[in-house]
Amino acid sequence: MPSKYDFAVAYRIYPGISKFALDFTDDKLEMSAVALESFVKSLGGMRPKIWAIIDGCPAEYKTLFQERFSTEDLEIIEMNKAGNAATFGKQIDILLNQDYSEKIYFAEDDYIYLPDMLPNMVDAIEKIPDADFLSPFNHPDYHNLPIHNYTKKKHQISNIEWTYGASTTMTFFTTKETMRKSETIFRTYCRGNYDNSLWFALTGNTVNKPGFVAKSLLSNKYYSKIIAKAWFHTPAQLLKGKRFNLYFPVPSLSTHIDSLRLAPDTDWFELYKLLKSNI
Repeated sequence: MPSKYDFAVAYRIYPGISKFALDFTDDKLEMSAVALESFVKSLGGMRPKIWAIIDGCPAEYKTLFQERFSTEDLEIIEMNKAGNAATFGKQIDILLNQDYSEKIYFAEDDYIYLPDMLPNMVDAIEKIPDADFLSPFNHPDYHNLPIHNYTKKKHQISNIEWTYGASTTMTFFTTKETMRKSETIFRTYCRGNYDNSLWFALTGNTVNKPGFVAKSLLSNKYYSKIIAKAWFHTPAQLLKGKRFNLYFPVPSLSTHIDSLRLAPDTDWFELYKLLKSNI
């Protein structure tokens, strides 16, 4: 019997706010409401099964989800200040052990989405033969940093140009089958690995290239940390592991709420204000 759900999502939320979000707001409850409202508006008629992982939050945060999703579609998981690593591990546990959908989404609380755009991810994971992971976020680092100097193959699906990227954040779309194959690598995040380090290990780009490694260890402290974390946590993957493909959308479907690293081509401050005015 076909599932009534288009995908399953584990959405984690906590009451802290990054200093890089302060140009948007210093009120995390407000930001959380805006982000969740944008997620709902981006569904474009799709129906997800959603787990809200609420980590050390006041009761109002639970209400944000209860006001937007039916009791049938929503499950609340409350944790007591478990932290970023533990809540990501909980996402893996939930999404791999649920039977509502093969398509799964790892969501964080500090993203805003364009309206009606998330169906593009479901469409792309079905139509791009080599797509293992999709990010909703066209990160400016893809275009600005030498660590992303690699061939970027592309797939055009409708009005979105899905472009190869070697790393992203911990907000991403995939399938249960792919997550099972890569679970060991993702679990290193729960033991202190960096997000970009594990992604570079999964995609097999840059951090295992001798020339780049040698140059970076001598001249770039930031890259040196990424390389060191990758080799410490995932040496076997870097040497002989399966290579996975990650794609990001152009134009971006979403942005991380980080005023220094917003996705291009959209006035995200104006979108934030519009969403805020409607909640």
